[in-house]
Amino acid sequence: MQVFISQLHPVYSFLRTAFTALDALLIVGIVYFFYRAIAIRPHFRRKQSHYERRLAVAKDPALQEQWNGIVKKFDANPPQSYTMAIIEADTLVDNILKRIGISGETMADRLNQLDPDEFSILGRLWRVHRVRNALVHSPGFVVSKRDAEEALKIYESFLRELEVLG
Repeated sequence: MQVFISQLHPVYSFLRTAFTALDALLIVGIVYFFYRAIAIRPHFRRKQSHYERRLAVAKDPALQEQWNGIVKKFDANPPQSYTMAIIEADTLVDNILKRIGISGETMADRLNQLDPDEFSILGRLWRVHRVRNALVHSPGFVVSKRDAEEALKIYESFLRELEVLG
């Protein structure tokens, strides 16, 4: 038996060296492919939730400035300024809903997707959106200063619920 093992010793040494080299190559290959796979990784990121997009929108100071501009226009040239303020406030809310990722062809479609439990003012927002539609689509429709102020307060309350306004 001793003679047989001593005859295999060179073969055993060769095989051990060959498999050790093969192991080293496999480890280098795994590390290389892992490094290359990191470049592909961004394609597999999860989508942002509505809540995460809401936080991103809430941090945009340009929206606060845009709202302040709407409020300034309200007193500029009554009664036309009331109409313009309502239309611009509605457009601002619609653009924010789009940025959050609420899908739909119209603002009404986007409002339908909102959860009434999440937004306490949703019913009133629907009402002022209908006022905006009447202003745009019904010739001769006029809004009073009191109604326009109420509409702007509702838009402002919704923007506060979204945490867009501070």
